Amino acid sequence: MTARAFWLLCLIVGSSPEAPVAERKASPPHNRKPDPGGGPSAEETPGPRAQPVPEAPRRPRAAEAAPRAWSDPRRRKPPPPAENRAGFREGPAPAPPPPPPPPRLSLPRRDAGPGTEPCERACRTDLDERESYCASEFAVNGIVHDVDVLGTGIRLVTLLVDRDGLYKMNRLYITPDGFFFRVHILALDSSNCNKPCPEFKPGSRYIVMGHIYHKRRQLPTALLQVLRGRLRPGDGLLRSSSSYVKRFNRKRDGQVQGAIHTQCV
Repeated sequence: MTARAFWLLCLIVGSSPEAPVAERKASPPHNRKPDPGGGPSAEETPGPRAQPVPEAPRRPRAAEAAPRAWSDPRRRKPPPPAENRAGFREGPAPAPPPPPPPPRLSLPRRDAGPGTEPCERACRTDLDERESYCASEFAVNGIVHDVDVLGTGIRLVTLLVDRDGLYKMNRLYITPDGFFFRVHILALDSSNCNKPCPEFKPGSRYIVMGHIYHKRRQLPTALLQVLRGRLRPGDGLLRSSSSYVKRFNRKRDGQVQGAIHTQCV
């Protein structure tokens, strides 16, 4: 029973009609006269007295202040998600890895037919710098100024060569151009490959060894008609199968410089 209910019960008992009668009977009379016979008077005749109401045991205030918790199935919180050993929440299972692709089988490379040369060997020469120097009529290193394509496999290349780049001249025709010399070279490509052979990129420096054009019968008549006098005697002539064209570096330059002082057989 709560404190509020206890006090309401006390107020109800105190306001009942039996309470004043009991109080009047219990209180001593002020102006009563004694009975000469020594017996009890009519006013002192004993009667039923009001019994005290037993007090209900009081509960501690902590128990009264704390409201009683009623279990409501609708207000129950869902259980927390399961956690793995590392303390991380378990997510969806990862997808299985895709199977590796089957290995590709490479077919054996077919050999080139008679009279043709594979593209990977078309521009490669088996001669080193010393052998190429002895087999060539001119040897220079210079920067590619421009490349003029005259037809399929026909290119007219202009090199800018300084004095240190003139390894071997013979009758090579050169034209002064400020600090450099201009050298015109006709490069013929008979490899029938997508990549030109030999390769010339404008702005790059190359070491070039080849032959000198000096006779009209060196070239077929159809090619001379395409050139239209743009190739003069003394210009360089390169063929993809018998020329040396490689990027310039110090090692190759040193090997060519060493070949200058050797005797060619």
